[in-house]
Amino acid sequence: METVFTELDLESEGILNSSYKKVVKHSFNNINSRSLFGIKNRVKTRQYQLISGMANVLRVCVFAAILITIFS
Repeated sequence: METVFTELDLESEGILNSSYKKVVKHSFNNINSRSLFGIKNRVKTRQYQLISGMANVLRVCVFAAILITIFS
């Protein structure tokens, strides 16, 4: 499984100092989309968002079906 970088990953706290975080965040936001890494990262991020959204919809549907089954 490959790593997908999102802005949430950059917000986590840890042992990194704030100046390093700023440099990393700036570099991440200014990735050249024509580079191979930029293209791959953009595609993976969109796929992750789509799959994540679909998973949430599926969970809500299953939860609603269970509630309907219990109370009917």
